[in-house]
Amino acid sequence: RARKRFKVSDGMKLFSNSFHQRHPAKCKQFLAEIFLEAMHKKPNASHESLAELERKGRLLRHYTMNIDGLMGFTAGASAWTGAEGCPGKTVELHGNCRQVVCTSCGAVCPMTAARARAFTRGAEVRCPECAQPTTRPKIMLYDDDDAELITPDLVMDLMEADVAACDLILWVGISFEQSASLEYFRNIQRVIKDAGREASVVQGVLNPDPDSAFNAISGANNMDDFTVIALESHCQPVLAKLASLYPPRESIADTTTAAAATDSR
Repeated sequence: RARKRFKVSDGMKLFSNSFHQRHPAKCKQFLAEIFLEAMHKKPNASHESLAELERKGRLLRHYTMNIDGLMGFTAGASAWTGAEGCPGKTVELHGNCRQVVCTSCGAVCPMTAARARAFTRGAEVRCPECAQPTTRPKIMLYDDDDAELITPDLVMDLMEADVAACDLILWVGISFEQSASLEYFRNIQRVIKDAGREASVVQGVLNPDPDSAFNAISGANNMDDFTVIALESHCQPVLAKLASLYPPRESIADTTTAAAATDSR
């Protein structure tokens, strides 16, 4: 529907920096419409299970490619802000449709219905901090010129530290059919190998589609020494089981922690 309305041959082009450069108002309109569709959605049982794992001290980090911002409405869940040393658990790799960022001063403010409707009309939306008309929805585009304002490069250092510390990595709801998700998978394997942790980190590809694990493993190289398990299931029952199995972590010696990467649920 959007592809036809915005006259592009491939819907993915709507998320490209080239589309934003050629048609900035149309791109902001499209991204604002994502917020208007998402604004009434609520967290589901999977969000609750991730938050429970966090409360129990079992979730080292939650990296998500979702842009719906729903973890921010989940009791017990905390967000990584991009600031060095931030202890927040949920890292929004591709941004958050519920936020607006100013490309002049870097200020972030909430996306409101009024701001979204202004974007959809092609109107200027001024930054509440610097008053410049240089705001945009805080959603990452392919080859985004403003990528550092959406998700700072510091996230890669955080990810490497998390991989060095966790025991379990769950890839949740990811098909690995898109180059971006496959690139994340390849990078994590490189980090695991560089740390010499191939035998100590278990990875689970959690998806009802059996092709997901195949896509991930076949898209990476030299996976023989890694432990990757295909979990052919919807994510909710598996995450709920994990959350119920693990008691709160009460001692330093009790170190079982998980990192989760999520896409559409």
